[in-house]
Amino acid sequence: MAGLITELSQSATALDAQQLGLQVTSNNLANVNNSSYATQSVELGTVGTMDTSIGEVSMGVQAEGIQQARNPFLDAQVAQEISQTGSLQAQVNQLTQAQSYLGEQVNSSTSTSSISDSASSAGGISSALNNFFDSFSSLATTPTDTGAQQTVVQNASTLADTINTANTQLQSLQGSINTQITQDVGTVNGLLQSIATLNGQIQAYNVQNPNSSPNDLNDQRQADIEQLAQYMNFTTSTIPNSNGQLQITALDNNSNPVVLVNKTSVEGGGIQFTGAAFTGGTPTANLMFTGGSLEGNLTASTGAVQTLINNLATTASQLTTAVNGAYNPGGTSTNFFQSTPASGNLITVDPTLTASTLRSTNTGNAGANEVALAVAQLQNKNFSTASGDQIDGTIGGFYSQAVTGIGESIDGAQSQLTDQTAVQSMVEQQRDSVSGVNQDDELTNLMTYQSAFQAQARVMNTVNDLLDVICNGLFGSPTN
Repeated sequence: MAGLITELSQSATALDAQQLGLQVTSNNLANVNNSSYATQSVELGTVGTMDTSIGEVSMGVQAEGIQQARNPFLDAQVAQEISQTGSLQAQVNQLTQAQSYLGEQVNSSTSTSSISDSASSAGGISSALNNFFDSFSSLATTPTDTGAQQTVVQNASTLADTINTANTQLQSLQGSINTQITQDVGTVNGLLQSIATLNGQIQAYNVQNPNSSPNDLNDQRQADIEQLAQYMNFTTSTIPNSNGQLQITALDNNSNPVVLVNKTSVEGGGIQFTGAAFTGGTPTANLMFTGGSLEGNLTASTGAVQTLINNLATTASQLTTAVNGAYNPGGTSTNFFQSTPASGNLITVDPTLTASTLRSTNTGNAGANEVALAVAQLQNKNFSTASGDQIDGTIGGFYSQAVTGIGESIDGAQSQLTDQTAVQSMVEQQRDSVSGVNQDDELTNLMTYQSAFQAQARVMNTVNDLLDVICNGLFGSPTN
């Protein structure tokens, strides 16, 4: 009878193990669409053996733990690819916004980018430049025509307004980028603190439960790490003898590691944005990010967007100098454009200029047109920095290069983003093949555990019947 009681105990332990398998499988299926969840499995092991007259006999099976399917290398690879994607996506977004402020439609191909015809960019600077010079050509043909004079003044105002509006919007874009970066830095520091807190919780769990694993806490920490990777690139490493705690480091400008999270501590309070760079660590060091939206936004702002702002200012300055030189040779009369507008704009039509004060000649001959002709010819004049000019080539050509330059930057970033997105997807699929929930596998496990549970229950029923026979059949029913 002692053997049957032992068998009954073993059956109960086995039932518990199969029931736990059903619970874990159910939990896996519930998280099939949870990207932060790593599939779990029950580790089964023998209770032990006992010696008998005929040899060793197994004492049954028991659940020894719940294993989480995680590959640290693939997790790190996913975070790295997320950082690269975040950087490129931020650059594409900001550069596309900058281009839209110019009002130009850029035709792009695999080899070249160019401003499309004025019909596609009627409100752009390129079209406004052409209209301005064309109106002076018309004025040169009919220098006394009031309509032609009014058209020149109107087109000049439109050109100045278009340039100034684009400059204001680009400056505003830079301000918006800085604001976005500042907000994202706050999010980053919150994630760093969350990871540090989870480090402490994981450490405490592992100390109290040395034979178990804090799977849900590990999932939460990995989710925070991957969210952090959207903003910046970094390296994670397990701290030896720390019961599962991680350290997060970034690189400074000399490629030296800077610790941002050490166990439960966020060094230096996290990272800071100075307006031109990122700092962090203890002691404070300048950080060199090569991935994430923080780096992508800053690169766009200080790179292509700033270059566009500079080129737009150069275009306006060269236009002002050239037109004033042709309109007011020798500087003895009024200029056409203000060289240093008091309003702070890049270019402004002289406030005294009207259709009636507009000059087509500096002679006393009302029908003369040398001034109008000189201004009109600036459209095709090739300037040279070697000769003291501010640009090389025509004014329209220089501006066109500035616009197509940002168009090519968008093309390049978009192409890289497409490739990078594919790489990230591939790495995520590799990681999911290891740690993701496979619904078909889990349904198979569900039936396996169910069958094992039912079979073990039948064993327990059989043992119970045998015990009933022994207790009640052989020894008789108890009397009152």
